[in-house]
Amino acid sequence: MATGSASPAWPSTVRVSAIAGAALSVTAVGTAFWAWRQRKRPGESASAPKAGISQAEVARHSSPESVWIIIDSQVYDVTSWLKDHPGGEVLLLAFAGRDATAAHMTVGHSSELVKTELRRMHLGPLLKGVVANRDKIE
Repeated sequence: MATGSASPAWPSTVRVSAIAGAALSVTAVGTAFWAWRQRKRPGESASAPKAGISQAEVARHSSPESVWIIIDSQVYDVTSWLKDHPGGEVLLLAFAGRDATAAHMTVGHSSELVKTELRRMHLGPLLKGVVANRDKIE
């Protein structure tokens, strides 16, 4: 060992092993975090029928206890996201039970995180051509 050296010279195999171990640890923590973010949270709705969800059904979910919104003809249960939404829960509640496509696009929600969160909250497509509670004209 050279005099004046503050630390011992580590053999290259030890350095490589230490770096590999650190990389594996970071990967494991990242994978665990990703899996945690993907899991369903308590209180989330079960998936709706794949045939589609009526506008009337979406409209019934317009309270803080159950918030469904429509984006691009797809229905999402955003109830669990109220407290986490960066813009605040007021913005989500303003569109509860309604189509939020224009507002969603205006803000520019294009990041992968947003897409990932929406996939997790996806309930199914909006039924097309169904008008709820239409009065009969006789």
